[in-house]
Amino acid sequence: MPLQARQAPNCTAIDDIGLEQDDVDLLKDMCERITTAGNATASTASGTSSNQASGSADEGTGNGNGNGGIGNNKDNGNGNGNNGNGNNGNGNNGNGGNGANGDNGTDGQPGSDGQNNSGSNANGANGKGNVGQNNGKNNGIKTPPSAEEAPGSYILRIPRFEFAQQAREMAIVRYVRQHTSIPTADIVFYDSTSENPLKDPYVVHSRIPGQDLQDIYRTLDHEKKLAVAEQWGQMLLSEFAVQNEFPGLVDASTDDTGAYVYKFRPFDVTPEPEDEPQDARLLAKQTILDMFVLQFERWHAADNRAYPNDFPLDHFARLTTVAKEMDAAGLFNDVCFSLCHLDLAPRNVMADIKSDNLIQISGVLDWDSAVFGPTFLACEPPSWIWAWSDYEDEDEDRGEDYNEIHANDTPATPEDQELKRKFEEVVGKDMMKFFYKPQYRLARTLFNIALIGLRHNDAFEKTDRLIQEWAELLPKLTGSSSALHEVTLLMQQASMDDDAVEAEPLIEL
Repeated sequence: MPLQARQAPNCTAIDDIGLEQDDVDLLKDMCERITTAGNATASTASGTSSNQASGSADEGTGNGNGNGGIGNNKDNGNGNGNNGNGNNGNGNNGNGGNGANGDNGTDGQPGSDGQNNSGSNANGANGKGNVGQNNGKNNGIKTPPSAEEAPGSYILRIPRFEFAQQAREMAIVRYVRQHTSIPTADIVFYDSTSENPLKDPYVVHSRIPGQDLQDIYRTLDHEKKLAVAEQWGQMLLSEFAVQNEFPGLVDASTDDTGAYVYKFRPFDVTPEPEDEPQDARLLAKQTILDMFVLQFERWHAADNRAYPNDFPLDHFARLTTVAKEMDAAGLFNDVCFSLCHLDLAPRNVMADIKSDNLIQISGVLDWDSAVFGPTFLACEPPSWIWAWSDYEDEDEDRGEDYNEIHANDTPATPEDQELKRKFEEVVGKDMMKFFYKPQYRLARTLFNIALIGLRHNDAFEKTDRLIQEWAELLPKLTGSSSALHEVTLLMQQASMDDDAVEAEPLIEL
């Protein structure tokens, strides 16, 4: 059957198409390339014969053909036993014997012909069929072993944009499944190239049951919301527990045996990472301050290579100063590099309502932006749990940080207050500073700039706001002024001058 679109959730990077088992089989037949998802050789097919053919003949000749068994999947290959032919049974004035089923395929070797048996005035005995051959062929797609799999159990995802890093997302999803208790989709097969009948990179994965929390959370009763608050906290703790000695991205490859091997690499600062000069410091044990200093050095060097003299050093020097002052203020003490999803929002989390009083987070989507970064990076407060109306409000006048700034406000109702307490109980008091303290909100902003660089006007504006807020906050934390205080005053004066110019009345000519 043709591939049909059955599900297309709100998604910025990919198109999702629901698949039934027939669709998966079709895609399997279409794909001739063997990719990393299926590099094993199919083993012996094992199956059972499906039919016995009955023969009848006035002259005692029975014609019987037993069908060979269909092999079960093994090692990502589909084995098919050929039909076994049952030899005729000869009876005198009786019915011919039934042809027996062909034996299961064994290592692709044909068996010997069955022996004829003669009947006497009765039904002829069954002839033994030829051994079916194993036609198992590895095609890179492992189909589910159960023939009773529900329709629409798979999703075909096709990136919308060329910059989508599908292979890396597949690596991080598998890494998460292996190293955490966070539920994710099961990757069935993917091709990160366009050398396939679809002419695009794609991935087939299991469909996660349920609906995304963005759609259903406001309709849940209080008990189910409490369950979500608890499970959300447990997911974050699971992320915090996966740590690395240095920051960066998770990638993967296959070794000579076909085994999947994970590797870590630095953050990308150029479209072609291999073009960047190698720096051994990037893959060595680092402190949080080391990470910031190295990142701003890399961005400055990359921008100078691409656009000489267009990106003055003082922008990155100021950001480095902020990082050093944060470190001196103790913000980075006892902070590790942990797994961080970076886009853990209700729209990317599926929940399955199993009964009137039970809801279960069933899967987390869109891991393509996940990194190993400072633990506080994953601590953006989920204020939507206890203040959904604020989270849902799209009033741009509030600013992009409104929900985070007000996350620690006392919720409006006793029920919402209980939701906030439940989340905090699960995560623990020691983590609360990362979620609610303004200095860690600014530290998250600093990391986001260090990750994506200064490539557009919004990034420069965000940098100016960060420097100004930090210069105002530091004296409250340490009693000392920021080295950027004078720069901040100049920025404020420039902003006032701009406002004054805009306020001048037009002169009619």
